[in-house]
Amino acid sequence: NYQQIEKMQNSDSEGSLDKVLALKQDNISLEQKLMKGCAEANDYTKYLSYTWKDVQQKLGASDMAIEFSTVQLSPLDKDTYLVALILKSAGEPVMEVISTKAIIKKLASAQDLYDKEAYYPFFWGFMQKHLEGMNRVFFAPNNLLSNIAVEYLKEGERTFFEGREVYRLSSTKELCREHKPSYSDKICLFGDVDYDNSVVSEKKDGASFGRLIHSKQEIEEISANIRKRYKVEKYVGNKATEANFKKMSVVSPAILHISSHGKYWGGDKTTMEEAMENSILALAGANLFGQPVENDGLVTAAEVSAMNLRQCDLAVLSACETGLGGLGTDGVFGLQRGFKNAGVHTLLMSLKSVYDESTTQLMVEFYKGLAKGLSKREALVEAQKVLRSQEKYNKGEFWAPFILLDAWEGK
Repeated sequence: NYQQIEKMQNSDSEGSLDKVLALKQDNISLEQKLMKGCAEANDYTKYLSYTWKDVQQKLGASDMAIEFSTVQLSPLDKDTYLVALILKSAGEPVMEVISTKAIIKKLASAQDLYDKEAYYPFFWGFMQKHLEGMNRVFFAPNNLLSNIAVEYLKEGERTFFEGREVYRLSSTKELCREHKPSYSDKICLFGDVDYDNSVVSEKKDGASFGRLIHSKQEIEEISANIRKRYKVEKYVGNKATEANFKKMSVVSPAILHISSHGKYWGGDKTTMEEAMENSILALAGANLFGQPVENDGLVTAAEVSAMNLRQCDLAVLSACETGLGGLGTDGVFGLQRGFKNAGVHTLLMSLKSVYDESTTQLMVEFYKGLAKGLSKREALVEAQKVLRSQEKYNKGEFWAPFILLDAWEGK
């Protein structure tokens, strides 16, 4: 029908308008039939229908779910306020004013945000009366909080993430979604990438990509630790290509790990479409010019979004800025959206530039935890503890850049 419509719209024949309208009308019913038979569309329409009452039914007596939002409290007030919509297992949602947009921006720029207890009262402190007796906290950040790992703010000697069972979610509606276990028994590891440049790099970002010194160690040690639980497939050196990455739609791994460079090249005026094109992972040949766009070594969020990764339970984006993107009315447009649109359940991603050596240690410790049977959240808590116990890596810039999104496993 679409082909016929295009032909008719390019012709000047009489009566073509009526035929075009008839075909478009026919397309409406055809699309409805397609939507009903499409798993992704069925999941999405069901997801939209959930209300706070559905979420509440999933909460236990010591659970709390929080949706953050921003509002202007009155037409005369020029400031924008961050509010928390707090839901427990009984009663109606409660709204608490947490902070102002200006204060949250100051928190985001603090270099020692995860190293001092002083910042906790300016965020979680305003919800303290609601947190009493709550062992498990689910929260969905809005755009203002999307680039801040508020779960790592220090509550005494421990982080909030460590002291309670805390889950960052795309939406608290995730509690209602039923995630079927992946039937795959594979873990696919991309790393020690050959970008066709002899330069080496200590950070996992950049415009010209230097080979990462510790990436080979990362891939080898993860493989050694996890091979008893999964069949390991490694894509390293010049095999870590964009073409092999896109084959993951067919390979369908349970875990997909990418140890490489990442970058978000957008700005305040970047459109959502541009943001998806400007969020990238660098793979083999990324430094070469003149390559066809479908295999140029730069995997964009838009390209990931078109893949089928519905069997992928966990994607680990061990690179810089993989959690960043354009901030739209519907969340973050970048690699995290690309992988979620592709069907990935859980993402481990970074909110900042990260160091090669410390990231390798964090990732290796994370997989050691998974190999022991820990949950994703527990494995990350333990990995962060290992780094924080070392004087070399005990500052937040080493252990706090990576966050888990949608790690809730419904247990």
